[in-house]
Amino acid sequence: MRSPGYFESHFICRNLEGYYTNFNVSARYSRKLTAEVLSNALQHLINNEIILSLNFFRCEGSTRQDDHCANGANFELRSVSNFKFNDVVSFETVDRIDASVFQDLNSLICPVNVELPLWRIVVYESKEDDSQHVCIYFEHALFDGSSGVQFHRDIASALDLDDTATTVVETFSTSKSCDSIPKACEDTTDLFDASLSAKLSFFAQKYIPTWTSKIYTHVQSLVYPAEPKSPEVFKYGSTVYGTKNYELFHLNSNDLNKVVEFCRENKIAITSYVAILSNLTFTETFLKALPNESSDDGIWSTLCSVALNGRRHVPREKFQYGTIVIPDLFKLEPVSTNTSREKLIKQMQDFHKRLHTSVDEATCFQRVGLFKYINNWDFYQAKSKSIDRSTISISNLGSISVNGKWKLLDMWFSQDLGLANNFLFNMISTPNNGLNIVLCYRPEFGQVQDKTGEIVIDLFVKNLSRRLVEFARGLENN
Repeated sequence: MRSPGYFESHFICRNLEGYYTNFNVSARYSRKLTAEVLSNALQHLINNEIILSLNFFRCEGSTRQDDHCANGANFELRSVSNFKFNDVVSFETVDRIDASVFQDLNSLICPVNVELPLWRIVVYESKEDDSQHVCIYFEHALFDGSSGVQFHRDIASALDLDDTATTVVETFSTSKSCDSIPKACEDTTDLFDASLSAKLSFFAQKYIPTWTSKIYTHVQSLVYPAEPKSPEVFKYGSTVYGTKNYELFHLNSNDLNKVVEFCRENKIAITSYVAILSNLTFTETFLKALPNESSDDGIWSTLCSVALNGRRHVPREKFQYGTIVIPDLFKLEPVSTNTSREKLIKQMQDFHKRLHTSVDEATCFQRVGLFKYINNWDFYQAKSKSIDRSTISISNLGSISVNGKWKLLDMWFSQDLGLANNFLFNMISTPNNGLNIVLCYRPEFGQVQDKTGEIVIDLFVKNLSRRLVEFARGLENN
């Protein structure tokens, strides 16, 4: 067993206080799984990956009342020696795989401090098309979206080795010792170490009196030329944290290939394509319908958050499970229906360059190191009272292919919205079935109506669905 890392303690707080439920990765395999075959594959993986049997537990003598002051240090990470198949895997029948499935999934949680690992599997059987979708949902403390994809890859590999089991493994047992528990991701690399300038800025804001900060800001304004004032950042919504809403987007393989071709021609990634077109569609729908209090002239810039994968900075011979994906924030300049196609493409290219710079410089990863110096409970209590959020957030797991006997034909990626986002686009694609996007958004946006009484989210989904396909084909100017 070991103590949690400072970043792991951050996720323990979210789990205990209900600020985030789960993220999930679903796959349709090339053949249907039975309880017998799946349970034997899982036992094989649990024998080889101790992280699949771990959970965080309060130290002996510690209580819930200690969590805040201890800042999560009153927990320890250890292996669950035995747990039942039926406690982590369930089979359910649904009418179809649609947005309601992901909305229901969002209410589920893998709690810390229970004798079960931090993942669960729901195998959905769809009545509509007799398909089977294997959904794995996770607690973020030990896993990220790439880990979720890897879990599916590992299941497929285990099935390639043996898919003939005729009996269910009713109880999983862990063969690896506690000595093999890996270090926290933040302790295995210097990627998350905060830079000196970040530390100085953090402690200055925390400890220097407000009047001193104002003097410092004034001196800076005298030394450095003033930048042009940018439009106010869009803010809207309530601080109530409740049920989120979900919508699905799908681009078939032909449409996705056209988008990929367009992106290659213009030297951008699909994340930039979706970000700019989402921002445009948000502007022409929601910003027209919402009140103008946030901006004097009704023009807003928007914040866009993109999840960046840090694994390129910590290469390993074997895939490393863990949380090595961190969001970074980018301000998007205002757009409108009058913005030319050429300018939109230029915005995509500029955004793409900013993404690459952010990954190369790894500044967002270094900021994680500042969690060493904050109390997570205080941080989230303050965050829960703020409407400062990114308008558009994107998490893209990329194109996934598995070439064994057991293939992953189609995949979906979804997650809870958390406190930091208004609209969250979760993206994943496969070569044969194209791109799937699960959109999660705050419920107050589902109640906005335009001047004609039309529900704006319906217009947003319709326009964006069309635009994602048509813009790459040159069928519309914007």
